[in-house]
Amino acid sequence: MGDTVFTARARGTYRVGDRLRASWYWAVARRATLTLRDDRLTFGDWSLPYAEFERAAVLAVPTVVGLGLTLMVWHGGRVYQFQLYSASAWRYVADPFWGGPLPFPVERQTRPLEAPSRWLLTPLYVLAVLATAVGLLLPLLGR
Repeated sequence: MGDTVFTARARGTYRVGDRLRASWYWAVARRATLTLRDDRLTFGDWSLPYAEFERAAVLAVPTVVGLGLTLMVWHGGRVYQFQLYSASAWRYVADPFWGGPLPFPVERQTRPLEAPSRWLLTPLYVLAVLATAVGLLLPLLGR
């Protein structure tokens, strides 16, 4: 393995494809240290050599607290996504490293989040309906 160029904590998954959206997969996504070495990216037990990257992109994602960053890597027929953590707890502050030259070719884009998956929204709708029903029934039950 080559020398370490950069490390950061991140969440990663390959289960959402190249869609950029909230889903249950992010709730159970792997949390580990993303390490960029001279020759490869490592994340937990994933080891992705730069020479085998089909494509890579750093996406700036507008949020209410700033621009979030997601690294997407196309490798071996999968699309790996890494959500990069902020340096601040109050607003999103990206590490300046991601704006400079990286050890692999990368596209830079700004892309909004897609609408959340219906599997994420359905439980939220059910909870909202139940909470409303309980709120409406409490006055009747209190008699």
